[in-house]
Amino acid sequence: MGLARLLACGSVTVTLLAPAAAAADSSEPANAACKAAHHLVGEWEVHTGDGTLMAEVVWELGPEGCYLVEEWMTRMEGIRDFFCVLVYSDTRDNWSYLSASAKPGGQRMRFENGNMVENEFRFETADLDEGTIGRFSFFTLPDGRLRELSVLSTDGGETWETEYELFWTRKE
Repeated sequence: MGLARLLACGSVTVTLLAPAAAAADSSEPANAACKAAHHLVGEWEVHTGDGTLMAEVVWELGPEGCYLVEEWMTRMEGIRDFFCVLVYSDTRDNWSYLSASAKPGGQRMRFENGNMVENEFRFETADLDEGTIGRFSFFTLPDGRLRELSVLSTDGGETWETEYELFWTRKE
């Protein structure tokens, strides 16, 4: 990463995290609806269905509790590291999730209209090919793990095909 890009990223991070550092000490978010994502905060190991370690993830709560920052550190060859932001909008009463990677060649994934539906934190996948719709979800499992599931449909939601399924375990 070039020095200019590194400084720009650092500047954005400081801009996002510094202004209300004191507010981060509070356990209560400014908007009670922001609590929907607080169960993600912490350190996690992410495994594939066969138990292979895919990534280590850290979620941190932003000031006032209405956004989270995620760092996805890949542990499998051929999979990218990601930096992600999960943000609540009180004007839309939902969440947006943006995931970006610079290597190799850059990638962006965007998920919109996130809401809790029972034990499922559900999003609509954005930026898909025309005629394809997607759903991305985190399910809270009874044992405290998370199940991450991405499904796609090319028939308007009549049928769904699993794109990927991962299981998150909180680090001790």
